[in-house]
Amino acid sequence: RVFILLSVSWMASSLQNGHAPLRRAYFVNLSNGCECANVLAERNVPFMCIRIQSSHLEGRHYSEMLDGLDSNFLVHLALGTECVVLDFGSNQKQWPDEMKPGVPRALYQGLEFVKFACHNIWNLPPVSVKVRGHDAHQDFADAVRKIPPRTRRRIKYFRDFVAPGTEQIYLRAAYAPTLLDKQKQIHVSELRCAMLHNPATIDSSEKLWLPEEMIEYVSSDYEAAGRGLVAWKNENRS
Repeated sequence: RVFILLSVSWMASSLQNGHAPLRRAYFVNLSNGCECANVLAERNVPFMCIRIQSSHLEGRHYSEMLDGLDSNFLVHLALGTECVVLDFGSNQKQWPDEMKPGVPRALYQGLEFVKFACHNIWNLPPVSVKVRGHDAHQDFADAVRKIPPRTRRRIKYFRDFVAPGTEQIYLRAAYAPTLLDKQKQIHVSELRCAMLHNPATIDSSEKLWLPEEMIEYVSSDYEAAGRGLVAWKNENRS
């Protein structure tokens, strides 16, 4: 599926101000994004998975979308990593200029809201947001005000990882029209195969490495020894 990467069109990135990011991380949006998982693995590009559901966006259920965001994704954004989200879409609406049809809603609406919400909750400078070319600031501002406290606390947790002086998060997106829309079993198969070669993971047959002074926790190594107490059963396990 090399042609997939060659046909990818980059959407606008948020690199106008501030310092350029030092690191980049790729995220495949489940499920259609799995169409490029094997290409990434073949090119030795580490990747992680994220799930932004278009159904949440169609109903403007932004809080539910934020609840589903992966912690790896959020901490990378907060740390200043350039996060690249890859997806494949079935949307056939006409787009302006050179944009191809098929831009997934997860990208043109979902990521724009993520950018707006993170800037707002992390106390970063205001950011311009557009959905299909239209200014979405007021709509997104209303949505952020309605975010439940539990969801707001979850996103706010990552604010401590934002470096002092940060002016923006770095978020990019790439897409291509899907060839396998709603073919979940094929997506699962593609991802399973890609994970065998994903450099973000290592061969589990290798000896487990742990930082010095850390020991592996195994629940069966402990037994009850009175109220609130436990006893170590296997002192010889290395």
